[in-house]
Amino acid sequence: MVTANFQRLRKQVCESEISSAEFIAGLKLLPDFSDDLLRALGEELQQQHWSCLFRLIFAVQAFPNRKFTPVLSELLDNHKNRGYSENIADALFDIRDERSVPALTRALDYYEPGDDDRNFNKKVIYALGRIGTTEAIEGLRLATHNSDEQIRIAAEAELMKLKSH
Repeated sequence: MVTANFQRLRKQVCESEISSAEFIAGLKLLPDFSDDLLRALGEELQQQHWSCLFRLIFAVQAFPNRKFTPVLSELLDNHKNRGYSENIADALFDIRDERSVPALTRALDYYEPGDDDRNFNKKVIYALGRIGTTEAIEGLRLATHNSDEQIRIAAEAELMKLKSH
């Protein structure tokens, strides 16, 4: 039953029959659909249906779960240029899974076209700070040596925040 209802909602959101907000509202009415969402993310990635994948990532943000970490890390490592990197960073911030640290650290140097304020990079920094493991803190330390001043300042501020706790 969950799978059929999930698949109906998935089809509707991917074909733009409903908005992402309506998709999320529909998901709230279902029992645990996280495995269905995980399968859908993998299928859409494999088929390179980027616009549908983008809409599904909104659901991951709304329903964060550690089971999504591997696919989000894969997207961050290999598909940053698809326009949803900030959404992935937001989801990884909420998921708070140490397995995402390598992908987050590698993403620190990525420039999101049009993101002159480095919002994407700052979200990556905040996600690393929230995870707070030794490896995450090392990623923040690396960012303090970044060639971009905004990234350096944000990383230094996040490290200071961690030290004060």
